[in-house]
Amino acid sequence: MLTSWLSPIPTGHAPAGTAIVENGNRPPAREFGKGDYDYQNLLKEADIDAVLIASPWEWHKTQAVEAMYARKIVGLEVAGAITLKECGSTSKHTRGNPGADYGAGKCRYRRDVMAVLQMVRKGMFGEVIHGQGGYLHDLRGVLFNDGVTPYNSGVEFGEKGFSEAKWRTNHYVNRNGELYPTHGLGPISVVMDIKSGAIACCACPPLPQIEGLHK
Repeated sequence: MLTSWLSPIPTGHAPAGTAIVENGNRPPAREFGKGDYDYQNLLKEADIDAVLIASPWEWHKTQAVEAMYARKIVGLEVAGAITLKECGSTSKHTRGNPGADYGAGKCRYRRDVMAVLQMVRKGMFGEVIHGQGGYLHDLRGVLFNDGVTPYNSGVEFGEKGFSEAKWRTNHYVNRNGELYPTHGLGPISVVMDIKSGAIACCACPPLPQIEGLHK
């Protein structure tokens, strides 16, 4: 299976990534970076079986749907969609589509999460009837940098930022919500044996004011 990434590559990182591929005795990587929509040419490649989408969140829904219609297997990073309408659209296009859409929530495979899962399966907690989780991180080192290096290096973001700080920070500045919901929901769903296809009837995360990003 040939797998490709749909993700923006910061200046200077592409040669380093290509070197890793070549050092692993793999065929040279092909780059599709001629504008925002060059990924559509990647999707036309017949020898590409699957794509992993790790682009900025605002691109997830569009790229996932187009990849499914191109009959690619889709591994989709969080969040996958930004609005309820986008969630519905992605779900609608997944059903009955040749290209399956898989959420790539790697948090479920952390050692501590897997340890708890094993304890649950061995009955150490009895019957689990309630779960609680969230995105519990201090993200200042990710959302701000010096515009040159990605983490823990400065206070720039947006156009002056680098890597995730270039696009991700503005979501936190302008949106007050659970922006990374599956970080808590994913492990809890596995522990409580909630399968794919289940429907969440209500989502009501308690949210504080976002004063920390404004003062």
